[in-house]
Amino acid sequence: NTLDVSRNNISKIPASFVNLSALTELRMDMNEVAELPKQFGELHNLRSLLLDHNVLTALPMSMMNLALLELLNLEFNALEIIPSLQNMASLRVLLLSHNRLTVTPAGIGKLGKLNT
Repeated sequence: NTLDVSRNNISKIPASFVNLSALTELRMDMNEVAELPKQFGELHNLRSLLLDHNVLTALPMSMMNLALLELLNLEFNALEIIPSLQNMASLRVLLLSHNRLTVTPAGIGKLGKLNT
């Protein structure tokens, strides 16, 4: 199940968004999203998450619960730190360029499926 709301002017995601529990792909790139709901990690079936080209400065700790996630694109945001990724064992593609990161995300060394 895919939801594509890319290339809009979305700036806020309601907390009720996490009720879309069957969602496997979320395309929310090229918007104005500044923050994600704290419960965002409850979208347990997500396999592909595109949040590039937004204005995110932080991610909720619940993101580490996205264990089935295979693709995570966070490029072109304003992120300074990424929560631990060690529980994202299925992650194959991680895109983090053009942010404000000063350290490598914790747990990245434990992602055995990550393409390098």
